[in-house]
Amino acid sequence: MIFVTVGTHYKGFPRLVKEMDSIAAEIDQKVIIQTGFTNYKPENAEWFDFVEESRIKGYYKNADVIVTHGGAGSLLDCLKYSPSIIVVPRLKKYNEHLDDQQIDLALALQIQGKVTTVLDTNELKHELENRLNPELQNELKPTPKNKLETETDINLIKNNNNPPNHENNKNLVIFLENYLKGTE
Repeated sequence: MIFVTVGTHYKGFPRLVKEMDSIAAEIDQKVIIQTGFTNYKPENAEWFDFVEESRIKGYYKNADVIVTHGGAGSLLDCLKYSPSIIVVPRLKKYNEHLDDQQIDLALALQIQGKVTTVLDTNELKHELENRLNPELQNELKPTPKNKLETETDINLIKNNNNPPNHENNKNLVIFLENYLKGTE
């Protein structure tokens, strides 16, 4: 099962919800989407806007793959319950968030090997195929654009050269790691 969550942010995330609904029509996997404040209602996947936390945790625990936005709260929960996480950060250019801070956190977690980040939703099906069909992993290599693996991207985080508004994301990643270890 693929569980998709967009969190509780007041802006909808139609770019992710529409793409996952389209993918749901093409694959042989159950897809459940938490749509939040997104106006688009999926036609090919099970969906709900909001439910109690215990039900969300059940989806996290039972998912083969979690596709999530890049919000810190959602990421923290995903990291607790699933080893297979794809992050699609909300982007300012699509009016999904006020800034691009979700990219920074997703990239920092990816560099540590905890998540895979997808910026272009057109690459999402490809990444899901990699996750759901392990025998294809060697044939379906993610592109650097999709995986954010360029040397510049990696050095940006390692050298803490984040944009000024996002300088605390490195500390947030450290906090998330400590929380997951039970030291916070």
